[in-house]
Amino acid sequence: MDKKFYVGVSYYPEHWPSERWETDAILMKEAGFNIVRIAELAWSVIEPEDGVFDFRLFDGAAEILSKHGMQIMLGTPTSIPPQWMWKDFPGIVRCNEYGLPDGGRFNYCANNPDFIRFSKRLVCKMAEHYKDDPAVISWQIDNEFRGCLCYCEHCGEAFRIWLRDKYGTLDNLNKEWGTVFWSQTYNSWDRVDLPSKKEMITNTSQLLDFRRFVSDSKIRFQRMQVKILRDICPSHTVTHNGMGSFDRLDYYKLAEDLDFYGCDVYPAVDEEPSVHRYQCDVSRGIKEKSYWVLEQKNGYINFSKDYNLAIEPGLVRFWAMRDAARGADGVLFYRWRGGRFGFEQHPNGILRHDGSKRRAYGEVKQFAEEMEILGEDLIDSLFETEVAILRSFDAIWALESQFHNINLSYEALFMEYYEAAGELGVNVDIVNPLSDLGKYKVVIAPGLFTLNSEIAANIMKFAGAGGAVILSVRTGVKTWSNTTVDIPWPGLLRDASGCTVTEFDSLPAHAANTVIYKGEPYTVNTFLEVLKCETGEAIGVYGGKFYKGEPAITQNRYGKGSVIYSGAMGGKELARAVMRDVFGDNGVRTENWPEGIEVTYRRGEKGVYMFVLNASPENREVSFDGKYRNLPDGREISGIVEMKRFDAMVLQHI
Repeated sequence: MDKKFYVGVSYYPEHWPSERWETDAILMKEAGFNIVRIAELAWSVIEPEDGVFDFRLFDGAAEILSKHGMQIMLGTPTSIPPQWMWKDFPGIVRCNEYGLPDGGRFNYCANNPDFIRFSKRLVCKMAEHYKDDPAVISWQIDNEFRGCLCYCEHCGEAFRIWLRDKYGTLDNLNKEWGTVFWSQTYNSWDRVDLPSKKEMITNTSQLLDFRRFVSDSKIRFQRMQVKILRDICPSHTVTHNGMGSFDRLDYYKLAEDLDFYGCDVYPAVDEEPSVHRYQCDVSRGIKEKSYWVLEQKNGYINFSKDYNLAIEPGLVRFWAMRDAARGADGVLFYRWRGGRFGFEQHPNGILRHDGSKRRAYGEVKQFAEEMEILGEDLIDSLFETEVAILRSFDAIWALESQFHNINLSYEALFMEYYEAAGELGVNVDIVNPLSDLGKYKVVIAPGLFTLNSEIAANIMKFAGAGGAVILSVRTGVKTWSNTTVDIPWPGLLRDASGCTVTEFDSLPAHAANTVIYKGEPYTVNTFLEVLKCETGEAIGVYGGKFYKGEPAITQNRYGKGSVIYSGAMGGKELARAVMRDVFGDNGVRTENWPEGIEVTYRRGEKGVYMFVLNASPENREVSFDGKYRNLPDGREISGIVEMKRFDAMVLQHI
């Protein structure tokens, strides 16, 4: 794969007459595209009958695209099996909790032997056919993997094998799951089943392990495809298009087999800017390096909202610039031309349904030209930050396995800290709890509901070496098997935090309390933990109810660093105040940019790329110290500059 920023599009030549392909390729070249993604939804085109393969359509399209300078990313179209397979092999359809087939897009069973056999054959045929095609440089596995919960007999048997590999003996499983509760104890492996509706009893440990098993099943399915492609096409890169903050699969494990991680992002016109930023930061943190956006929205969306706002001028380029600003090395837009068939007739393409250019064409062309100007150094540049937030898939699944509070979700708790950091002008990495944390000054670890010794040791190592850690409500409550610990909360991080939890208060929507922090009252209104100081000291106390004056926030010296435990959820203003002080005490600079202004940094061999974006629908005045060059247009930037709505600059010191 060449060293350059890739800008391209999803294209469906099977939807259009072959006479049109040349026109499309010319328009793509004029737009500055250098890569096209094809075939990821076209199994029935490639294999119209069982064992009959026909590559002529995509051969013809690839030849024309390549002639006009496009390189090709091929999708393995296993996400939507063809009709002949659905009908002749109905067992490939996943079963719901009641054991009934539950069809639809993506709802195949990743443990069904027929589906695995057909998928393996398809990928082998595609790889052999395209291994020597000079236009093909990369593969995308499947399409937007879902964590489909399947309760078929194949999954039941695979689940038992997975459990035997994990626990070794039935005694260990009974112990770790706590099956003595409600007479669930198993005395035979064949009686261990999926947590379906036919089960008399399920428990939280079973539910968590089932989530892990479903994730591992998709990872195993992907790994099968990756191995085939690596064996047959060793010079091609391999990726997958995950879905930003999607949490039904463990993306950290999924991405281990990939050359780079890809994601699909579909910002809404009226959503908080933090949502798109969050998806980008999550994607960059999956492999802790630059990522690609494989589907970037450029028009109306087909579903997920009760309405369909027009895309305001400048937004398409702005979204793509935000992708690049937060670490993307490639952006492919979805899609080239508005669709005419089936479910997705509403999403607009860069071209309208009639093949004419939308306003977005000019914006993606401008973006492609700007990325060409920035050059190859941007590809090797690193996103700069001194702060990390830990995101745990196991904690997400464990927390949702048992009800706590209608407003307490992992994402709500996570976003309380993520958005507060953004409002302080501090960029963050979002990383695996087992990542090497040594390069950071501050690590925030919200909602580590289930903990193991490795994660706890990693956090304590970081704090002991001089780092600052912020822990949140619901930390260390459960073992890795999702049973409640038999030591005071926050469990394995008790010594590091210097506090214990004595009570909690799960508030209804109409109730609230206050936390007094540095003499100021802050409203908190979701989930509150009353703390007891051991080696730590109280730096915030509750302002009301029977626990008035009791610790709500503590700080503890641990080794050369410190650990802050905040027992109050439901107050972003409080989180922002605490984080401002922690950042200041640990040398992390906060920025007071005007509302809507986003600033990020990517450091390369030729210096630092400073991305300045105006996410506001209004013009903003931004003040700069020193002189800069706006690389895309060569303008000199200094002093007070007016940025137009949805504008973006890429600056370097001069």
